[in-house]
Amino acid sequence: MQSCNKKVDSTKALLEEIENKYEGKWFKHVKFLQTTNFYKNDSIYKAERWAEEYVYPGQLIIKVDSDTSNNGYLYRRDSVYIFEKNQLIYKDQVFHDLIILSMDIYNMTAEESYKRFSELDYDLDKFDTREYNGRKVYVVGAEKGDTTSNQVWFDAEHLYFVKMIKSNEHGRQEVVFNDYININGSAWIEQEVVFYLDGKKYMEEKYYNIQIPDVERDKLEINDFKGFNISLINPIEIIIEDQIDKYIYSLYYMTLGGY
Repeated sequence: MQSCNKKVDSTKALLEEIENKYEGKWFKHVKFLQTTNFYKNDSIYKAERWAEEYVYPGQLIIKVDSDTSNNGYLYRRDSVYIFEKNQLIYKDQVFHDLIILSMDIYNMTAEESYKRFSELDYDLDKFDTREYNGRKVYVVGAEKGDTTSNQVWFDAEHLYFVKMIKSNEHGRQEVVFNDYININGSAWIEQEVVFYLDGKKYMEEKYYNIQIPDVERDKLEINDFKGFNISLINPIEIIIEDQIDKYIYSLYYMTLGGY
């Protein structure tokens, strides 16, 4: 599809512009390490080092506690698998908004993106243009003045994911992506993600040692969880001050209550 630089004034037009801009240019495979800070009453009560690997479409491995941990998650399209001591202890159906909207859609056609977007409980007929942190953004799911409906914000220049607002039985969730860097002159990846519930920060992720593998893979299997590892560059010491609740409870934080 060739770009015609038409006005972006609808969800469909936005997704067409994303396809025009990034078709064949966005990474399909990335690995990174992250520090994950958990907040309670505006203070960090726990910090961990995680390791993650994303593979298009819709696949993500998360190692909790360290890059060699035996505990964590595998997201694979519409399912999540939870591991403890390398054993599968739980699985369920999950649509992970952040995987789809911040990574998957950049390798999809506009038609495919629209179909996936429509499964995530946003009103795709509502669209707005706003200013955010001095930059123009496109808003899917809300009209002018609406800051509470389920909505997703995209940077108008680079078209990357900026913010998501979504409500469920647990409250009003907001996820903000910050500190983007350019990858290979075309694609982008964030280096910070901040999570809020009813206006209070509860989790913050900071990415480092971001790697685009020389050899791409197209599938993550359950058996890949045990073998997954990322070599550390300047590993940092993390002090655990408290124990996190069991995995099914923490799954809510990872997927915004979407299961």
